[in-house]
Amino acid sequence: MWDHAISDEAAFAADFRESYDVLVMFHWRESLSLVARKNLQDFAESGKGIVMIHSALASYNGWKWWWHHVVGGKYQYVTENADDMPKSDYKQGEHIAVRVAADHPITSAVGAFELHDEETYKGIWISPQARILYQTDNPTSDGPIAWTSPYPKSRVVVIQPGHGPSAHRNARYRALVYHSMVWAGGK
Repeated sequence: MWDHAISDEAAFAADFRESYDVLVMFHWRESLSLVARKNLQDFAESGKGIVMIHSALASYNGWKWWWHHVVGGKYQYVTENADDMPKSDYKQGEHIAVRVAADHPITSAVGAFELHDEETYKGIWISPQARILYQTDNPTSDGPIAWTSPYPKSRVVVIQPGHGPSAHRNARYRALVYHSMVWAGGK
């Protein structure tokens, strides 16, 4: 079973731990109410899986617990109150060769692939403790483009590519998202 929420506030308005095994986030939102933060934090701390896709890396920049500990990465979209981080950048219309960086159930299931994505990111913060799953040599990217978070309480996978239809139509990219959800769900 899956559901689609129309907003973060709607998705996290109540405790949702008993309803779902994995949360997939593909959105950008600057902040969350205290109630929504509590419910999202409760979900993460309960051992449930989380898969972060593309623009979700820029969400909740002001909530350090979220991006530093849970996600293990951050696209810095503003420069004020930025924890001394420079603003991240993006490049549209990029072709990337995606290569395996670590032996992992996700990479074993998907392998290396080519991807045309509408947007690559550069200048993102990635936790030194993150386990890098995939990398690219594309100069408009930092290199690591998919990783597992070092967060010990749940399985978190971050996938930097995935801006638009060309990525979403790619069978290997869809396999990456699928196997990330399966792994994050503990299957």
